[in-house]
Amino acid sequence: MATVRLFLTLLVFFVAAAAPCLAAEADSVVLAEIEQILKSYSQAFNNKDVNAVMGFYAPDAVLMGTGPGERYDGTEEIRAAHLQFFGSYDKVTTERTWLKTWVKGDAAWAMTMAHFTSYNKNVKNEFAINTSVVFEKRNGKWVFVSHHFSNLVRE
Repeated sequence: MATVRLFLTLLVFFVAAAAPCLAAEADSVVLAEIEQILKSYSQAFNNKDVNAVMGFYAPDAVLMGTGPGERYDGTEEIRAAHLQFFGSYDKVTTERTWLKTWVKGDAAWAMTMAHFTSYNKNVKNEFAINTSVVFEKRNGKWVFVSHHFSNLVRE
């Protein structure tokens, strides 16, 4: 009986000791998935693929920009905003310069800094944008529920 009790005590101890390691491993998998989602979103944005872009957003998501009136609530407004963004360039490339991600259960957050180089009618424009995205896992898929971007506007 004492041996069984000792065995069960050790088993509980090792399971409890391993749990944080397993959680950290699961979190790192999710964080890698979130990073890949952000890369895929950037590719879709750079390619002006509005249908692919919209696949990243939850139906009730909100996109917010820097200035007055830059609030887009729900898929119709977010789609219209992206079509407007796409009209401002012929070609764009994005280079992420910083990324920080967190995860807790079915919620994740990401903050990024990126450098954009765009061309409109062969005129080059370079600028930086900071973003923050809140993700929620819905029906087994990570989606944007909140997306905020800000950029320094030059006079």
